[in-house]
Amino acid sequence: MRITFYTPLSLSSAIGRVAIGIADELQARGHRVSFVRTERDRDPIGPRHPTNLPVRWWHDVQPREISMDSDIVLLNLGDNYGFHAGIASIIDETPCLGIFHDFFLYSFFRDWALERDNGNFGLHDAEIARIYGSSADDIAKLAGNEWSLAEIAQRFPMTEWLAARCGGALAHSRFYRTLLEAACAGPVAVASLSYAPREVARLTSRSGVPVSVLTVGHVNQNKCCAEVIKALARSASGRGCRYRIAGPITPADRGWLESVAIESGFADLDILDVVSDEVLVEELTRADIICCLRRPVLEGASASAIEAMMAGRPVIVADSGFYADLPDDLVFKVPADVPVEALSETLERLILDEPLRLDIGAKVRDWSRSRFTPENYVDTLVALIDDVIATRPYGAVSAYFGRELASLGLTGDDPAVGRIARTMQELFSPEQV
Repeated sequence: MRITFYTPLSLSSAIGRVAIGIADELQARGHRVSFVRTERDRDPIGPRHPTNLPVRWWHDVQPREISMDSDIVLLNLGDNYGFHAGIASIIDETPCLGIFHDFFLYSFFRDWALERDNGNFGLHDAEIARIYGSSADDIAKLAGNEWSLAEIAQRFPMTEWLAARCGGALAHSRFYRTLLEAACAGPVAVASLSYAPREVARLTSRSGVPVSVLTVGHVNQNKCCAEVIKALARSASGRGCRYRIAGPITPADRGWLESVAIESGFADLDILDVVSDEVLVEELTRADIICCLRRPVLEGASASAIEAMMAGRPVIVADSGFYADLPDDLVFKVPADVPVEALSETLERLILDEPLRLDIGAKVRDWSRSRFTPENYVDTLVALIDDVIATRPYGAVSAYFGRELASLGLTGDDPAVGRIARTMQELFSPEQV
């Protein structure tokens, strides 16, 4: 099978790292795979994830040629427009299979719309109104940043905006499958995210050494680092720990977290900012407990949580989204709104019970390394690709009739459209084809 894979490959893109593993497994199964990089700004000499497969930039390819030279086009979809801008050049040219790494795509949409509308909100507002039928007042609040992130995720995720333009869709957790199925006319499936484990030493007994709590990844306010600081400060056992944060952070967020620590009376906070892969392995090795918290949950799956589990450390998560699907007996869940009291109780339990940390760490390591594999992922992906290819003719016929009905001025609630839809559904049912 000829597969063209649209994806970012920048070293700073976790999605790019995942894409390399998927492509390698596809290639090992005899498929021909090539990459098209989707970063908005072309930087031919910039560092990228290593691969021996062909790599081009979306700026340099013709969508029609890609469509004609591919049996399937895969799109890695994420909420960072700087990484994923190039998918807009191909998504309407052929029935692509969209891989939805994030269930929340509003930020991508907003940047796309403003770039095409010279910084104006006309296109932004029109698309929001078309998809959600929202009032002008709600749209004005959205454009004016008056909605919280949680409210935007609930009301305007914009997942439907891209899913409706795909010939099939792949989710990385069950919680947003229904959203994709409602918008995408093609097949939809769920696959556990593929992730390559780093070589981190197993957790061992550390008598006499302060317990180390770790958070990794891009640091922002919805990552709940402030809640961890407050939770640790609530008890003597928590105040005796070190809390280390490793990942990109703005000066403003650093100052804010440092002030939270001072106000809470928590002295042992280490904010490391960006770290190399080697230092990340050192931090994972040092850690006794890893907090992978989000409020709200916006991603389809959490690479940092998977990495924490693969490192064999007990992991604390919010009971929401992707994290809610993780086994209750292998991770430690706090309510979705991450209350400090519940988080403090969970941390204290783990801090005081080293045998529990060692037992759960070993179990979650083995489970995650057998679950989040490229082999499992590609099994699901290839089956979905086959379904997408098989349903293309029906999609083409449906699109043709849709255009014809629209040209007659008929709308979706017209009885005639309903009768035609039911007839087509009967014709294309498995019993008839």
